Amino acid sequence: DNGTLSTWSEPAGSVFFSAGTEPNEQNISIPNNHHDFGEYRIFVKSEAGDCAGLDSIDLYFFEQPAPAYAGEDTMLFLINAVQLKADPPTAGTGTWELISGSGIVEDENAYNTFAYELGLGEENKFRWTVINGEDEGICISSNDVTIVIRNEVKRYNGFSPNKDMN
Repeated sequence: DNGTLSTWSEPAGSVFFSAGTEPNEQNISIPNNHHDFGEYRIFVKSEAGDCAGLDSIDLYFFEQPAPAYAGEDTMLFLINAVQLKADPPTAGTGTWELISGSGIVEDENAYNTFAYELGLGEENKFRWTVINGEDEGICISSNDVTIVIRNEVKRYNGFSPNKDMN
């Protein structure tokens, strides 16, 4: 209560320190600029007369990826493969996962890949998940796409161009 508190970071310059809502609480933030995301060592020094203490922690600031987008729901006829077209991740990595139905994803980590052996007449649902970070500092976003394969194709023996049925 009768000393001073000093805070700084390495690398210096991008980290902002502000008083928290509780006594002895500090908020640490960085601007929302992709060049500033990464690892920082935060130093805190307390000085009161002849007494001083120094401590540090390592913090990693992760960029929040843009919302995941898995593409448009699709209905196919008599084809059991489809190209999955998600938006590429703006930060982190993306992964495809089969949620329901049937299907095999060719490359689970490619935003633009193929799914084979889709179930006929069922809703084959795939999820595109974008993750940035690890452990407790994780940013995650996901979106689903549904692919339905139908076999109800009517076959006619002929056609009538002017609709007179002859």
